[in-house]
Order: sequence, then C-alpha cells, then structure tokens
Amino acid sequence: MAPSKTSRDLAPVLTPNPPSHEPPCAKRLGVRVRSTALAGSLGPECLQCPTPIQRRSAHQPSHTIPDFIHLPAAVLNHLLTRPKAVLRTALQGAARKVAHHKNTSASPSRTSPKVPSLRVSASLVPPLFLLSLALALSLCLPPMSHAQSSTRQPSLHWSQLPNLPDKEGFAAMHAGVSGGALLVAGGANFPEKRPWEGGTKIWYDDIWVLDKPDGQWRNAGKLPKPIGYGVSVTWKDEVICAGGSNAEGHRADVYALKWEAGKVTTRTLPSLPQPFANTCGVLIGDTLYVAGGIDKPDATKAMHTFWSLNLADANANATWQTLPPWPGPERMLATAGTHDGAFYLFTGAALHADKDGKPARDWLKDAYRFTPGKNTWEKLPDVPQVAVAACTPAPSTERGLLLLCGDDGSKVGFKPETEHPGFPKGTLLFDVSAGDWHRLPDAPISRATVPTTIWNGRIIIPSGEARPGFRSPEVWSVEVK
Repeated sequence: MAPSKTSRDLAPVLTPNPPSHEPPCAKRLGVRVRSTALAGSLGPECLQCPTPIQRRSAHQPSHTIPDFIHLPAAVLNHLLTRPKAVLRTALQGAARKVAHHKNTSASPSRTSPKVPSLRVSASLVPPLFLLSLALALSLCLPPMSHAQSSTRQPSLHWSQLPNLPDKEGFAAMHAGVSGGALLVAGGANFPEKRPWEGGTKIWYDDIWVLDKPDGQWRNAGKLPKPIGYGVSVTWKDEVICAGGSNAEGHRADVYALKWEAGKVTTRTLPSLPQPFANTCGVLIGDTLYVAGGIDKPDATKAMHTFWSLNLADANANATWQTLPPWPGPERMLATAGTHDGAFYLFTGAALHADKDGKPARDWLKDAYRFTPGKNTWEKLPDVPQVAVAACTPAPSTERGLLLLCGDDGSKVGFKPETEHPGFPKGTLLFDVSAGDWHRLPDAPISRATVPTTIWNGRIIIPSGEARPGFRSPEVWSVEVK
C-alpha cells in the first residue's frame, strides 16, 4: 500500500532555509512547522508580525492546505497553558481543511494537474495531531520550564561613575535623585583602625552631588545630623530619608532633601513611631513602606514591624500607619522591593542572644509579598541563597526584581580578617509572573549595606561595604537590557 499523504502532511518538519515569501517573524523563530491540524488552531493571523496587515497577509490560508505554519512564542505559550482548547480548535480546523481540500480536488481546473483525493479517517486525526504537536514543541522549545522559556532574562551591563572623594568610602548612605542630580549623603566607616584592631566607627553628615555621569562630585552641604543605616527613596524630586543610626544611638527622624539653585534644602516630615536602623523600605506610589530593623545597637531581637507613610498627605498631623507584619520571623538588614504595586520582602537576619548575651544572627532565606489595599501577605519561594544587607531597594525590571550581592554568612569569623575574599557577588532575579528565582551572571563587585536608586534610567549603587571592615568609594551604574 502506498504511504499515506495525510501522515506526511501532518508531520512537523524542520527546514533550515525558509522560503523568501515567509514573514520576518518566521525567520526570527528559525523553525517552521508543517501541519494541517496546527493550521486550524493558529488561524490566519500571526501574533509576531508588526502590523495587522502583515499579520493577516503573511499567513492568509490559500485554497489548498497551507504548506508551512510557524509557531511564535506567544502561540507556544498558548499551546502549553490551554492544551484542551488548542486541541479542540485544531481538530475543528483540521476537519474544515480536509473537507475543503476534498471539495477542491474533486473539481480540478483544466490548467492544473489533477490532485489526488485526500482521505483522513476521523480516528487518525487526534493521534496525528498530538504527534505533530509533541514534535513541534520538542523542536521549538529549549529544555527548560515554561516559566523560564516564556520571557528572556534581563542582561545587566555594569559601568563605573566617578568615585566618591573619600579614600575609604561609606557604608549605608542615603541616596536619591533631585533636580536631575544624583545625591548621596551620610554613611559610616572605620577611617583609622579596623574593628578587630579596636577601631571606632565614624558616622558622617556630608551631602554629595553629581550633576552628570561624567562630572565630578561636590560637597553640597550637611545633613541635620550624622546618619547611616536608614531608608532612602526618591519622591517628587526629593530624597526622603528615614531613621538610621549614629554614635548617639538609633533615630526616628524623617526629612526630605531637595537640590535646587545650587544648594540642598531640608524639609521635616513626621517622625517614625520609634527609632530604628538596619531596616529596609521602598516607595509605592506616594506611600513609603518600611519593614523590620533593630531599635538599639545591642538589640538581641530584631523588629517585627511594618509601617507606612503617605507622603502626599499635606495634613500637618499626618502619621505613620501600622500595618500587619509578614508571617515569618522578625528581621533586620532585609531587602525591600516593589513590582506592579506590591511590596516584596527578601531574606535578612533574625537575632538571638548568644552564650555571652551578645546579639547573634539567624540567617534567613524566606521571601514574602504584601498587597496594599488588601493588607494581606503571601509566602513566596525561598531565596536560593541568603543575601543579608543586599542592595536595597531591590531594583525592578520588566520581568521582576533583582537581588544583588549581600552577605550569605558563609565567611563569618574568617581569619585573617585582612584576607577576607569579600561578600558574594551573586545576582538573582525573582520572576514575579512565574513566581520563581533565576540566577544571573555574577556582579563585578562585592557589596553589602548599600542603597540603590535610579538615575537617568540606570541603577546606581553608591559606595557600600566590600568586605567586613572595608568600604569602597566606587559608585557603580547598571543598565538593564
């Protein structure tokens, strides 16, 4: 018996050189699938072509069974997420195509060669379609999960801005943008001796301004007090600074810095419900959210607090609101982030008293999401690695949130201290749609206790701690592509 043409026509095949009449989207995909059954499910419009006219004209079915139909990424996603609907539509389309081909082959034109009648048993269509679909997916999809293949991972491009004019650099500065310029302020370091040598930590009140990426830093004034280890965000051309610590203890002060007419002005805002430092926070709309921290330098238990302040509230009596805390352990030095209006809380450290009554860390890998309006938390998949004091707020990308560097606790007590290799350079992406974590290439730097801000469309990471006891004056810029 002669081989069935139906089986041949329904089987998907790879063709290395697409014919010139195919649209650019088919060439981008690099793979074409020949399948009568798939033709019924895809229809005459391609989701990848740039305009409606091209989408229709490029794939308008002819009076015979189409030779080739390509599978753009959006269609592959549909095949994976709605297989029953695709199967139903495909079978209906296949039946229409077979019927149409039988009608046209029964009355061939005088100038065309006779086309043999195409006969397909109804019982053969489902298995043939499933075989075609399975082969198409195996050819078109890389060996990874649907969540991983649906969206390209972001690419991070690192470059340096001018160093801060301090040989040591600073940990835990405030950072933001005002008047089109980059502002960084405060922070702390060990300018003479390292901690294990009996050195004293010094806090600073200097405000530094960089007008353009290839410019030079200049001193623009002083903060109300030396400060570090607080929260800073940019809101309506002001840098909002909340909490932190200095040599006197922990602070509850909140104020706004504004750069205009060549000078920085300060505006006082409602104080925090209580002093704190080593906290994290992020701005969502006009509301500043802060989570966790410690209320005093020798605390043996971290805070389990979650507060918000509507910065647009012009009422002089505006106060911080107490919100329900996350369902996990209390923590300090966590990383906050926001994506699509939700608040995210990643990793951090809880505290307990050791045998001498001194604070000791419990390293955390958990993650949570808070939905404003509903005031509800949900548990997310754990972070693949601990990242205490990572760059915060976590920069937001189209796909999700970046967790950059931080301390994983693996080198606690490292000796000799001067040869510490530095904090991990790991870079993680939390995919908010898929709800999972992805590892990206390592950062070129090692950092902890460092803020982030967005300036000229790039992530800015100013100074920070490179390894225990050592800061860096470097300022890094990250472009996400």
